Amino acid sequence: MLKSGCRIQDRQLETAARLETALAIDMVVAGRILHLMKPGRETPKLPCTIVGPVTQ
Repeated sequence: MLKSGCRIQDRQLETAARLETALAIDMVVAGRILHLMKPGRETPKLPCTIVGPVTQ
């Protein structure tokens, strides 16, 4: 997900700290995308309204 969805390999940040920050944000985004994709793949006929918010 980080490579295809967030395109992390295209980032050209100048410092390691900036890359770490971008990667941390992208990991949260990737996790949420995967959370949404899993029910859709397991039971594609279910409506998207069954997926609630991601809680931590």
